[in-house]
Amino acid sequence: LPAPGAFRGGASLVEQQSDCPFRAFGVQRLRARPWPRATYGLSAAERGNLVHAALAAFWQRVCTRDELAKLDGGALADAVTKAVDTAFVGRAVDAARWGRLARLVEPAERTRLAATLEGWIRDGELAREAFAVVAVERAIPLALGELQLSLRIDRVDRLPGGALAIIDYKTGRSAAPRRWLDERPQAPQLPLYLLAHRAAEPTVAVSALAH
Repeated sequence: LPAPGAFRGGASLVEQQSDCPFRAFGVQRLRARPWPRATYGLSAAERGNLVHAALAAFWQRVCTRDELAKLDGGALADAVTKAVDTAFVGRAVDAARWGRLARLVEPAERTRLAATLEGWIRDGELAREAFAVVAVERAIPLALGELQLSLRIDRVDRLPGGALAIIDYKTGRSAAPRRWLDERPQAPQLPLYLLAHRAAEPTVAVSALAH
Protein backbone atom coordinates (compact mmCIF):
# COMPACT_ATOMS: atom_id res chain seq x y z
CA LEU A 1 0.00 0.00 0.00
CA PRO A 2 1.25 3.49 -0.74
CA ALA A 3 2.50 5.45 2.25
CA PRO A 4 1.89 7.87 3.80
CA GLY A 5 -1.84 8.35 3.61
CA ALA A 6 -4.98 7.51 5.52
CA PHE A 7 -7.33 4.84 4.24
CA ARG A 8 -10.99 5.58 4.82
CA GLY A 9 -12.90 2.39 5.41
CA GLY A 10 -9.68 0.99 6.81
CA ALA A 11 -11.56 -1.72 8.69
CA SER A 12 -12.46 -3.36 5.38
CA LEU A 13 -8.79 -3.27 4.37
CA VAL A 14 -7.83 -5.25 7.49
CA GLU A 15 -10.77 -7.62 7.07
CA GLN A 16 -9.88 -8.38 3.44
CA GLN A 17 -6.27 -9.09 4.37
CA SER A 18 -7.40 -11.41 7.16
CA ASP A 19 -9.89 -13.26 4.97
CA CYS A 20 -7.69 -13.69 1.89
CA PRO A 21 -4.41 -11.83 1.21
CA PHE A 22 -4.69 -12.59 -2.53
CA ARG A 23 -8.13 -10.98 -2.70
CA ALA A 24 -6.89 -8.03 -0.62
CA PHE A 25 -4.03 -7.54 -3.09
CA GLY A 26 -6.48 -7.53 -6.00
CA VAL A 27 -8.90 -5.11 -4.35
CA GLN A 28 -6.51 -2.73 -2.60
CA ARG A 29 -3.57 -2.61 -5.01
CA LEU A 30 -5.09 -3.49 -8.38
CA ARG A 31 -8.50 -1.89 -7.65
CA ALA A 32 -10.25 -5.01 -8.92
CA ARG A 33 -14.01 -5.07 -8.44
CA PRO A 34 -16.58 -7.82 -8.98
CA TRP A 35 -18.88 -7.52 -11.95
CA PRO A 36 -22.03 -5.81 -10.62
CA ARG A 37 -25.07 -8.02 -10.19
CA ALA A 38 -28.33 -7.13 -11.85
CA THR A 39 -30.84 -6.20 -9.17
CA TYR A 40 -34.49 -5.28 -8.99
CA GLY A 41 -34.75 -1.87 -7.34
CA LEU A 42 -32.13 -0.99 -4.75
CA SER A 43 -29.24 -3.26 -3.87
CA ALA A 44 -28.64 -4.57 -0.35
CA ALA A 45 -25.73 -2.12 0.03
CA GLU A 46 -27.91 0.83 -1.02
CA ARG A 47 -30.63 -0.21 1.43
CA GLY A 48 -28.00 -0.49 4.14
CA ASN A 49 -26.73 3.02 3.33
CA LEU A 50 -30.27 4.38 3.69
CA VAL A 51 -30.67 2.65 7.07
CA HIS A 52 -27.41 4.16 8.31
CA ALA A 53 -28.37 7.65 7.07
CA ALA A 54 -31.84 7.47 8.62
CA LEU A 55 -30.54 6.25 12.00
CA ALA A 56 -27.93 9.01 12.04
CA ALA A 57 -30.65 11.60 11.39
CA PHE A 58 -32.92 10.08 14.05
CA TRP A 59 -30.29 10.14 16.81
CA GLN A 60 -29.29 13.69 15.96
CA ARG A 61 -32.85 14.67 16.95
CA VAL A 62 -33.50 12.18 19.78
CA CYS A 63 -30.35 12.27 21.85
CA THR A 64 -31.09 10.13 24.94
CA ARG A 65 -33.03 7.07 25.98
CA ASP A 66 -35.16 9.28 28.25
CA GLU A 67 -36.19 11.40 25.27
CA LEU A 68 -36.95 8.23 23.33
CA ALA A 69 -39.11 6.81 26.14
CA LYS A 70 -41.23 9.99 26.16
CA LEU A 71 -42.26 9.52 22.52
CA ASP A 72 -45.70 7.94 22.20
CA GLY A 73 -46.59 5.92 19.12
CA GLY A 74 -47.51 8.93 17.01
CA ALA A 75 -44.50 11.00 18.07
CA LEU A 76 -42.11 8.12 17.40
CA ALA A 77 -43.64 7.55 13.96
CA ASP A 78 -43.27 11.28 13.21
CA ALA A 79 -39.60 11.30 14.30
CA VAL A 80 -38.94 8.22 12.16
CA THR A 81 -40.65 9.81 9.15
CA LYS A 82 -38.46 12.92 9.46
CA ALA A 83 -35.34 10.72 9.67
CA VAL A 84 -36.43 8.79 6.57
CA ASP A 85 -37.02 12.08 4.73
CA THR A 86 -33.47 13.17 5.60
CA ALA A 87 -32.04 9.86 4.38
CA PHE A 88 -33.80 10.18 1.04
CA VAL A 89 -32.67 13.78 0.56
CA GLY A 90 -29.08 12.59 0.92
CA ARG A 91 -30.20 9.39 -0.83
CA ALA A 92 -27.02 7.39 -0.20
CA VAL A 93 -27.64 6.15 -3.75
CA ASP A 94 -25.84 7.15 -6.95
CA ALA A 95 -27.72 10.18 -8.29
CA ALA A 96 -27.94 9.00 -11.92
CA ARG A 97 -29.16 5.58 -10.88
CA TRP A 98 -31.66 7.07 -8.44
CA GLY A 99 -33.12 9.25 -11.18
CA ARG A 100 -34.16 6.09 -13.03
CA LEU A 101 -35.46 4.30 -9.94
CA ALA A 102 -37.17 6.96 -7.83
CA ARG A 103 -40.72 6.71 -9.17
CA LEU A 104 -40.63 2.93 -9.15
CA VAL A 105 -39.18 2.22 -5.72
CA GLU A 106 -39.33 5.28 -3.46
CA PRO A 107 -42.83 4.74 -1.95
CA ALA A 108 -42.13 1.09 -1.11
CA GLU A 109 -38.60 1.85 0.12
CA ARG A 110 -39.86 4.63 2.38
CA THR A 111 -42.39 2.26 3.93
CA ARG A 112 -39.79 -0.48 4.36
CA LEU A 113 -37.23 1.89 5.86
CA ALA A 114 -39.71 3.42 8.34
CA ALA A 115 -40.84 -0.05 9.46
CA THR A 116 -37.21 -1.17 9.86
CA LEU A 117 -36.36 1.85 12.02
CA GLU A 118 -39.45 1.59 14.23
CA GLY A 119 -38.89 -2.13 14.83
CA TRP A 120 -35.19 -1.60 15.52
CA ILE A 121 -35.86 1.21 18.00
CA ARG A 122 -38.76 -0.45 19.82
CA ASP A 123 -37.19 -3.90 20.11
CA GLY A 124 -33.57 -2.89 20.68
CA GLU A 125 -33.06 0.64 21.96
CA LEU A 126 -35.92 0.81 24.46
CA ALA A 127 -34.74 -2.45 26.05
CA ARG A 128 -31.39 -0.88 26.98
CA GLU A 129 -30.40 0.96 30.14
CA ALA A 130 -30.06 4.75 30.09
CA PHE A 131 -27.76 6.19 27.45
CA ALA A 132 -27.00 9.49 25.75
CA VAL A 133 -25.88 9.66 22.12
CA VAL A 134 -22.73 11.78 21.98
CA ALA A 135 -21.69 11.24 18.36
CA VAL A 136 -22.96 9.82 15.08
CA GLU A 137 -20.78 9.03 12.08
CA ARG A 138 -17.65 9.89 14.08
CA ALA A 139 -14.44 9.91 12.04
CA ILE A 140 -11.44 8.65 13.99
CA PRO A 141 -7.87 7.72 12.98
CA LEU A 142 -6.02 4.55 13.95
CA ALA A 143 -2.32 3.84 13.54
CA LEU A 144 -2.00 0.08 13.01
CA GLY A 145 1.65 -0.71 12.52
CA GLU A 146 2.68 1.38 9.52
CA LEU A 147 -0.89 1.77 8.31
CA GLN A 148 -2.74 5.01 8.97
CA LEU A 149 -6.40 4.02 8.90
CA SER A 150 -9.35 6.40 8.78
CA LEU A 151 -12.39 4.83 10.44
CA ARG A 152 -15.98 6.01 10.77
CA ILE A 153 -18.01 4.90 13.80
CA ASP A 154 -21.79 4.73 13.37
CA ARG A 155 -22.58 5.90 16.90
CA VAL A 156 -21.04 6.53 20.32
CA ASP A 157 -23.20 6.42 23.48
CA ARG A 158 -22.35 7.62 26.98
CA LEU A 159 -23.47 5.21 29.69
CA PRO A 160 -24.61 6.07 33.25
CA GLY A 161 -21.14 5.53 34.73
CA GLY A 162 -19.63 8.00 32.28
CA ALA A 163 -17.82 5.51 30.04
CA LEU A 164 -18.59 5.16 26.35
CA ALA A 165 -20.09 2.41 24.22
CA ILE A 166 -19.47 2.07 20.48
CA ILE A 167 -22.49 1.08 18.39
CA ASP A 168 -22.24 -0.36 14.89
CA TYR A 169 -25.31 -1.01 12.73
CA LYS A 170 -25.51 -4.28 10.81
CA THR A 171 -28.11 -4.85 8.10
CA GLY A 172 -26.49 -8.06 6.87
CA ARG A 173 -24.73 -11.00 8.47
CA SER A 174 -22.61 -10.32 11.54
CA ALA A 175 -19.78 -12.50 12.88
CA ALA A 176 -19.98 -13.67 16.49
CA PRO A 177 -17.57 -11.85 18.85
CA ARG A 178 -15.58 -15.06 19.43
CA ARG A 179 -14.59 -14.89 15.74
CA TRP A 180 -12.73 -11.63 16.41
CA LEU A 181 -10.00 -13.73 18.08
CA ASP A 182 -9.62 -16.40 15.39
CA GLU A 183 -6.17 -17.03 13.94
CA ARG A 184 -7.44 -15.00 11.01
CA PRO A 185 -9.84 -12.59 12.76
CA GLN A 186 -13.27 -12.31 11.18
CA ALA A 187 -15.15 -9.00 11.08
CA PRO A 188 -12.42 -7.00 12.90
CA GLN A 189 -14.31 -3.73 12.48
CA LEU A 190 -15.53 -3.37 16.08
CA PRO A 191 -12.20 -4.32 17.70
CA LEU A 192 -10.51 -1.73 15.47
CA TYR A 193 -13.03 0.90 16.56
CA LEU A 194 -12.30 0.04 20.19
CA LEU A 195 -8.53 0.32 19.67
CA ALA A 196 -8.95 3.72 18.04
CA HIS A 197 -11.44 5.15 20.51
CA ARG A 198 -10.17 3.98 23.87
CA ALA A 199 -6.94 5.95 23.41
CA ALA A 200 -8.99 9.13 23.75
CA GLU A 201 -11.69 8.18 26.31
CA PRO A 202 -12.60 5.19 28.51
CA THR A 203 -14.65 2.87 26.32
CA VAL A 204 -16.23 -0.15 27.97
CA ALA A 205 -18.36 -1.73 25.28
CA VAL A 206 -18.70 -2.35 21.56
CA SER A 207 -21.93 -3.66 20.13
CA ALA A 208 -23.33 -4.56 16.74
CA LEU A 209 -27.03 -3.76 16.42
CA ALA A 210 -28.35 -6.09 13.75
CA HIS A 211 -31.60 -6.13 11.83
